[in-house]
Amino acid sequence: MDVIHPRCAGLDISKRDATICVRINGAGRRKTTETVTTFGATTRQIVASRDHLAEQKVTCVVMEATGDYWKPFHYLLEDVAGGRGLHTRLDPLPAPRHTAGSRRVAGAVRTVEPTR
Repeated sequence: MDVIHPRCAGLDISKRDATICVRINGAGRRKTTETVTTFGATTRQIVASRDHLAEQKVTCVVMEATGDYWKPFHYLLEDVAGGRGLHTRLDPLPAPRHTAGSRRVAGAVRTVEPTR
């Protein structure tokens, strides 16, 4: 499979917070890495998540949310320092699946999968 976005992120957004999975594809002997972080849903925390994504040099963000909770994240992520902006995309929620472990982490990791 060809890599379209070597640095991408998946966000699983709820009313209280967002779980963010950043995937950085490795080249050569380096392996692909995934880091999962949770940020709150306040403006200050959303700006902190935006700064975190900018530090990781993420170019594409896929969001998964119920209701309108994605809107503050979308608008603040589009406004990245330097006017560069992030390519943001909202994906519809898939049918619920029963997974072992944290559903939020699984949701963030599953959301970032199609952006590879």
